[in-house]
Amino acid sequence: GALAAQQPGSVEVGAFGAISRLDGSFHTSLGSRQIGGGGVLGIFLAPNLALEGDISYSDGSASSNGGDTGYIPIHGRLVYNLFAADNTAILLGLGGTRALYRSPLGNPKDWGMGALVGLRQYLSDGISMRAGVTWDFMPSPANGSRNDINLGLQLGLSKTFGPPRDPDTDADGIVDRLDQCPATPLGEPVDMTGCQIDTDGDGVYDNRDDCGATPSNERVDARGCPLDTDNC
Repeated sequence: GALAAQQPGSVEVGAFGAISRLDGSFHTSLGSRQIGGGGVLGIFLAPNLALEGDISYSDGSASSNGGDTGYIPIHGRLVYNLFAADNTAILLGLGGTRALYRSPLGNPKDWGMGALVGLRQYLSDGISMRAGVTWDFMPSPANGSRNDINLGLQLGLSKTFGPPRDPDTDADGIVDRLDQCPATPLGEPVDMTGCQIDTDGDGVYDNRDDCGATPSNERVDARGCPLDTDNC
């Protein structure tokens, strides 16, 4: 299920809880830690490579000014799923960030770049638990500081809806839609059509043919060797 869900065209939808630690330049107006949640939407462009976006809202108590405060990070990034096991992947993401702030002192907005490092664990077909750390860098932010770095922790669940993989019923490495011999015994070597290989065309497949170069139209025994009817 995990591998099927990573195919191009698969779509992932999820929700997560978030804890954000804002840059020190915001401590006096927003407080340093914000708690909230958000959602993520992604589409796989290639096997294990997704273009995804997430948005979250978190709030906290301002340390000195009072009033409602809020932090809204919006991320757009490419994320690669590096599988460390059949159902476990390391998430590596890089992209852009839009940071929106709500405070008694105003509502600044910043553009920047961001990164994600995380872990995905598939729990069942298409359903996974995701945990990730985000790092957002805003050069020349609206609050007048030299630059800002905001950190975040995300933990949540997602569902990936993937196009079905081509089935290979007889497990010979040739998908059913291309397999001209769809009931090949397990372990039998096959050609590109999914059929057992008989190089000399004598009716005995190569893996049981003791005489692999029998002349055309030669009668053979069960071993693929020419018949010797008079024992001479």
